[in-house]
Formats: sequence, C-alpha cells, structure tokens
Amino acid sequence: MAVLGAGPAGAAAAIEAAELGLLVTVLDEQLAAGGQVYRIAPGIASKHADPDRAEGDRLRSMLAAANVDCYFGHRVWHVERLGDVWHLHSLGPDGPRTTRANALIVATGAQFLIDSESRLRATSRPGGAHAH
Repeated sequence: MAVLGAGPAGAAAAIEAAELGLLVTVLDEQLAAGGQVYRIAPGIASKHADPDRAEGDRLRSMLAAANVDCYFGHRVWHVERLGDVWHLHSLGPDGPRTTRANALIVATGAQFLIDSESRLRATSRPGGAHAH
C-alpha cells in the first residue's frame, strides 16, 4: 500500500496499515513527517516547550517505529493506475523513483490560496475535499 502525504492523516493511516500487517510506503515532499499541522525544520529545536511540537514529535516517533518505508523529500509528479497497480512517480534527493502499490491513500491535506478578491480560502487537492 502507498500513502501519499505524511501529515497527521497520512502518518496515522500508514501506522495503522502496518499494524495490520500490510507492506506500506509513504511519500512526502517535506523532509520530515508532520504536514502543515506539525511542520518542523529538521535539526532546529524549539526554545520553549510547545504542545504542537511535542505531538508532532510523538507522531514522527510512531511512524519511525512502524514497519513503514518512508521517502521524504520526494515530490510526486504523476500517479496512474495500470491494471490493478498504482504507480506513483516521484523525484527525490536520489533522483526519480516509481513506487508501485495495490492500494493508495491520498492524504495531501489542505492548501490555502489568496483568490482574485484577496480572500484566504482553502482549496481541494487530488484525493481530498476541503471546505471553501
């Protein structure tokens, strides 16, 4: 199974699937799990205790301890289904990679944009619907 996105939803799905005995691969364009909610800059520690940082660190620890193959720093640029197999084409630090999986979870989260009327609004990304 492949999980696209290592934010809270993607990481939780990957951990649960691994606990059920599935072979799981996670791909995320960021250098560490956490998504928008628990984003960190690897190697930079917070000066003060922060509940969000602690929760994000807990999530990253659980994902690291799970039997999950994680590919961080990988931007997925094309997804296709050929027969019964998903093909996720990505580009990462070591060059191009194609991940093949029988099942796919898309957990890419929300992205905020400023529209032409200068209003902040949430947008949908492939695989997920978000309120506008």
